[in-house]
Amino acid sequence: MSLPKGRSLWLEHDGVVLHAVDFEGSGPPVLLLHGLAGHAGEWTESASWLRKRHRVVSLDQRGHGASVRIPAVVTLEAFVSDVRAWADALQLTTVALVGQSFGGLIAFVTAAWHPGRVERLVVAEASPAPAPRAERILREWLESWPAPFPDESSALRFFGGDSLRARAWVGGLDAREDGLWPRFDREMMLGALRTSAGEHWKAWDSIRCPTLVVRGEHGMPLEDAETMAGRLGTAVVATVPAASHDIHLEQPSEWRGIVEPFLDVGVQ
Repeated sequence: MSLPKGRSLWLEHDGVVLHAVDFEGSGPPVLLLHGLAGHAGEWTESASWLRKRHRVVSLDQRGHGASVRIPAVVTLEAFVSDVRAWADALQLTTVALVGQSFGGLIAFVTAAWHPGRVERLVVAEASPAPAPRAERILREWLESWPAPFPDESSALRFFGGDSLRARAWVGGLDAREDGLWPRFDREMMLGALRTSAGEHWKAWDSIRCPTLVVRGEHGMPLEDAETMAGRLGTAVVATVPAASHDIHLEQPSEWRGIVEPFLDVGVQ
C-alpha cells in the first residue's frame, strides 16, 4: 500500500511555532495526537485509510517533531490550547480527536474543556487515573536510547527490528552528520509529563461526546478501561489483541477495524 506523505502546515500560537501534517481527504475532520516522544508522521498508516472519508491532520505537539523543540511552557493547559488553536486556524467548527498515550490525555481533556468543539473521541492507552511510576519509566526508557544512533539499521534494531512501529520511531529521529538524534529534549518530555501528573477524573466525567476507549491486550489493564467507560455511561471499550502500548503501530489492521467504524458513524 502506498502511504500518503501529507503536506506541512505551520502555526504560531502563544509565542510557539507549531507544525502539523495535513493528510487531506474529504469529510468530517479528524485531528491525530501522538504521545510523548512521538511525532505527527507516526500516524501515516492510519491516515492512509482515515483520509478516504475524513479530512485528516496530524499534529506535532509542542516540543516534538518539527514544532519548537523547547517551548517555555509545557503544561497540560498549553497542549490543549494548541489543539484548540489548530482547529481555529483550520476553520474547523467541530472535530473528532484520536489520541494515544499522552495524546489521549490531551484529547479527552480537550473534549472536556471544549465540549462544543469535539464530536467524537478515541482515547488509546490513556487513563484519567494517576500514574505515579510514569515519570521514572519514561526517564529510564529515554536514557536507554544510545543517541546518537550511528545509522538507520542500528536504530531499527533498537526499536525491535524492521516493523511499522520501529520505522515510525526511527522516522522521528533527526539525521545529523554524526548520526540520528531524537528530535526532542529529554528533560522537556519529563517536564511535560510532570506538569500533567495527577488524576483527571473530573475532566473525564464531564465528557459528553461519543467516546471509544482502546487498549492493547498487553497494555493498560482492562479493569481501568472498563472503569473509564462505566463512569461515562455511553463510552465503549475495545481491546486490540497482541498489542501493548503503541497499538496503532503494533497491530494496524486490528486498530483500523476498531477505530474506522466508530469514526464513520453518520458519515455519508
